[in-house]
Amino acid sequence: MDRKKILTRLLCVVGVCTLILSAVAAKKKYKSPILLIPGLGGSQLDEKTKGYRPDTCWTHGRYQKVWYDIQMTPNCAKDLSLRYDKSSNTYRNKTGVKIRVPGFGETNTVEYSVKDTAVFVKKIKRKYMRNLVEHFAKCGYERGVSIRAAPYDWRLAADELDRTGYFKEVKGLIEEMRKANRQRVTIVAHSMGGLVSHYFLTSYSGINKSWKKKHIKAWITLGTPWGGAIKTIQPVLANKKTAPLKCEELSETLIFLIKKSPIIKHYAPKCASWSILVPFGRTFESTAWLLPKPSLFGDKVLVETNSRKYTANDYEKLFDRINYDDGYAMFKGTQQINSDKYPNVPTYCYYGKKVKSTPEKFTYTSIKDSKPKITYGDGDGTVNIESLRACDTQWSGRKKFKSKEFDSVDHQDILSDKAVLKYIAKIVGARGCGSMEQLEQLLEALN
Repeated sequence: MDRKKILTRLLCVVGVCTLILSAVAAKKKYKSPILLIPGLGGSQLDEKTKGYRPDTCWTHGRYQKVWYDIQMTPNCAKDLSLRYDKSSNTYRNKTGVKIRVPGFGETNTVEYSVKDTAVFVKKIKRKYMRNLVEHFAKCGYERGVSIRAAPYDWRLAADELDRTGYFKEVKGLIEEMRKANRQRVTIVAHSMGGLVSHYFLTSYSGINKSWKKKHIKAWITLGTPWGGAIKTIQPVLANKKTAPLKCEELSETLIFLIKKSPIIKHYAPKCASWSILVPFGRTFESTAWLLPKPSLFGDKVLVETNSRKYTANDYEKLFDRINYDDGYAMFKGTQQINSDKYPNVPTYCYYGKKVKSTPEKFTYTSIKDSKPKITYGDGDGTVNIESLRACDTQWSGRKKFKSKEFDSVDHQDILSDKAVLKYIAKIVGARGCGSMEQLEQLLEALN
């Protein structure tokens, strides 16, 4: 071996020692534990039905995964529909159907959005929060101890989640994490999870200012649709009479399911049938909650036909036009949830921009029987830039508030973007976070 190679090996050994010491120091240092709040569709759902009925998913009397399950049949999908009671502004499941959210307190059900091990389908895993969890695991965080998750029934908005006792469970989980880790908790919320956690911090009656001061170190939101998202309008307008959407108009997850599932392929050849996959979407309270807010989008034209234009101030007329009987009442019912209250905890609002595939307007030849032409604008591919920036509009200048925009980072990728993870690591105090990764790379190079 020549002198150059010997010197290189020696320097590498010194580097390995340095990285090992740095990594060990990072693991020993107490850091703020992390609580993850997922976004729309980011929590798995289990279903149980009693007996067999031709219009209901047959679960053999026990709970089975219904979301995400690539073998999900139309009947199982239909069972996710909610029944809206206009008089009380409340929601319930279909008669005979029970839905539960598995994995509360753990990260396994939010790390992957799709998991299937059926014998006739190749094993499938689609990452959701996996990269974020893995990153902090390498920083010394331990699943189920210092990094945990609070999945929820994302069909509901925050007020209904409150009635189900979800926020009481979140409070208990945070107190448990605070005690176990001897450090205040940092909440990291993605997408609609930002709205859910905002309600917890500002409107849930079970906590107060002193509780937040004792238990919460920081609140970090990633790609939160503060003023809703124009993209939400499309599934509301897509019904059985509406022409099917093109592949590029579907969400990435739905495209993935269609391509991988033999059952869904049968019903949705070439990504053609939105109605088979989400005929239940317009029954969700969360859909109404995420519609573009009139206070933000005002007179901006969102939907256009040959005969007229619709803005966020025209939902009553629009929903009447498509025979969406409960739509306007559902929308009005969710508006009382919205609040621009500052949570009075250190707040960080992070989001992507300059992703030009963000829907801005839908133009229909006839709103009842044609697919739309989509006009795109700025945002993160899902949420419009006006909505993402609403946190700045509301809270800029507040004490302990910071926001940051990330160029060309889309709605999903913000969960694994290296720059974003670096900022989160700094906030939670996980310094030396990259030591383990660098050590692995160096050891690999030595081999």
